[in-house]
Amino acid sequence: MIIEQAKPLTVKLLNNLLADNHIEVLNFDAEYVSLNHIRIPRLILKIEDSHIAVQEFNLELRDSIKILRNQQFNADDIVSIDTQSVYVDLGESFFIRQSQQTEDSPATLQLNLTKLPKVTLGQIDIRLPALNDNQATQHRLTMDNLTLSKAGQLDTLWRFDDYPLFSVNATLGKRTWEFDTQVDLGLSYQGLESLQQYLNLLNDNQLSSPQNEPNNNPNLLKGLHSQLSSILQPINEQKLTIEGQWRTHTTLDLVSATLSSQQSISDFSLRSARWPSVYFAPENPINFMLNMDQYPVSNPFAANDTQTETSTFLGLTLNLAPFEYQLAPNKADFEQLIDLLVSDTSTHAQIHNLLAQLSPPHKPPQLSITVPKPIEVRLPLNNSAIATLVSIPKVSLQLDGHHLQSLLTLHHLQANTDLQWRSQFEWNVELTPSKIDNNAPAFDLTTWMPELEIEQFSLEKAALNLNGEVNTPQVDSIAISINPNSTLAIDKIIYSDQQGDKSTHKIQKNIGVQLAHLTLNLDQSSTISLQQNIEVNLAPFSLVAVNL
Repeated sequence: MIIEQAKPLTVKLLNNLLADNHIEVLNFDAEYVSLNHIRIPRLILKIEDSHIAVQEFNLELRDSIKILRNQQFNADDIVSIDTQSVYVDLGESFFIRQSQQTEDSPATLQLNLTKLPKVTLGQIDIRLPALNDNQATQHRLTMDNLTLSKAGQLDTLWRFDDYPLFSVNATLGKRTWEFDTQVDLGLSYQGLESLQQYLNLLNDNQLSSPQNEPNNNPNLLKGLHSQLSSILQPINEQKLTIEGQWRTHTTLDLVSATLSSQQSISDFSLRSARWPSVYFAPENPINFMLNMDQYPVSNPFAANDTQTETSTFLGLTLNLAPFEYQLAPNKADFEQLIDLLVSDTSTHAQIHNLLAQLSPPHKPPQLSITVPKPIEVRLPLNNSAIATLVSIPKVSLQLDGHHLQSLLTLHHLQANTDLQWRSQFEWNVELTPSKIDNNAPAFDLTTWMPELEIEQFSLEKAALNLNGEVNTPQVDSIAISINPNSTLAIDKIIYSDQQGDKSTHKIQKNIGVQLAHLTLNLDQSSTISLQQNIEVNLAPFSLVAVNL
């Protein structure tokens, strides 16, 4: 008797609760398993021009009599919710309402973490409205099997147009939240690209529709569209293909408002159709850490007396684990790189000629990068006055170009988004004859640089060893300091030329020099300043020459 009398009261309660939200119950066949347990085989709701159909809806309440008496329904009144499936057919008015809301709109439902309900939802299928007649298929946003236990265990998988975006396994505790997520980068990119195309069309329709009032305030849809565009645009411009499995374990401390996240990307591959031979596909997983906390304000590029660590800022730090990688760009990609970096025609020709002389005849030069210690990136949050800072303890760049071997090692490299950077460096360069053909001719510099107009200038072997520091004292300037004991050694130098008017063959003097060995050694520090002009301050040095 009580249950039968409660049914119309429940319907009345639902109508009262939903009326302010313009929700209409189209189909509601409730079966009361008990006083606090309601089973609805099929529930159909209409919200303006959107429809929601729920199959096998089970709702268990803590105290239904109290809810009916108070005419008030809160999230913590729910013991458990269970559904077989939820089907949502969104109407266009949904996006109109969203465009009129701001990102600062308050949430209408809050969960009490001390009284979490048990939630088991089947597949939630949200069909988005078609925005024009040319749309071939109707886009879908799907959430698979969302579950939330009383202990705060949460599991779900999100897909867009059947492309998995991400899966989440979380524990929502009273003091900490922990999340385990997994993303298939290749499939997720396809889903995000499809979502961006839909948001592009939605944005165009809202701008061109006369019944939609212009709204420049930030809202969820605008924010999502802007974020997606900023992520996907450079990927599309560079014609990148991204593959890999991205797994994360994140802990959020609700008391201290700090975050720590372990990240790993396995089977990673980054390729570009614009650069076929240049790609990044490491054999080992890429591991890094993310931390959010309060950090002291400090500027390593400021003078010592102006630095302060008394104030702090909220920021993220990213720590990238050590790695090494090798690649072998082909001739076409090398030439494409030169085309991008060099615009001067004569310099362009010189570099092409030099590469042709030094590169292996049948295989491309080998490039390798080694980072033996973690890289740290510190990013401020909501504080544009503080620059992002990158710190690399050590990085080595090696080139094996057949005749040319180069090893550049940077120590204590620091750089920020204000275009300031500094580093200690060691640079070793060797120019040697072919390792296969010991009778290879000496290097003829007149072939490399014909504009020198010298009769003969050749050498057999050269080695350059430099060490020092480089920094940016101000914008658009570079200062290089070369330490003592930096050396240049050259073997078997042959130089010959004629002084006079060569066009009329009026030669006044023949010049010839042949040296078995030449060594230049810096005795003190030298400096080079690169700004509008190049200024070189060469300190005293010693020069040793041995005749051939």
